[in-house]
Amino acid sequence: MRLGSEISRIVKHELKVNEVQLISDLSADRNLEVARKCADYLCGSLKIDRITDEQLRTSQFDVAKKLSIRETWIYRDWQTGIGELMLVKSESPNRTFDVIGYKEFETIFESEDPEKQKWITRLYKLFDSVVVNNTDANDMRIEQLRNTYKSIANLLITIEKSEVDLGLLGTETIRKAKSLCSKG
Repeated sequence: MRLGSEISRIVKHELKVNEVQLISDLSADRNLEVARKCADYLCGSLKIDRITDEQLRTSQFDVAKKLSIRETWIYRDWQTGIGELMLVKSESPNRTFDVIGYKEFETIFESEDPEKQKWITRLYKLFDSVVVNNTDANDMRIEQLRNTYKSIANLLITIEKSEVDLGLLGTETIRKAKSLCSKG
């Protein structure tokens, strides 16, 4: 785990210092420097011979591509922040919380108040530049979104099959969920 953490630290540092989104966005010289830092760290940690400059030059763009894989998880603290943003205490005796409406969400979304923008900005960074129809093997976020979408469809079907009739799900919603899940 330590190896991955240090490589991640090197990559994040380079992204920040060079103000780029992906390692592959760096110049060829800078890519080589990042590859060298990562290779030296790995070789030192694994107690193996240092990779030659020639070997590194021939693989630097492959290294950059591998280090540019975009994988984003919505971490637990971010989930909590999103929940705090989207949920309000309910005045109904039957519910503890209600979800804010779109109008209120839009007000928060467009607000310039830094406290309100904190979670919006974090969420935006997670999904910025996602192209769902893209087949880019380096962008794992697409598959994560598809898996989330399918999981929600399965959850809707499970709720619909339960003996508790909440009256929350329309027949069209269930039909679409079943159609999605039947596609494999």
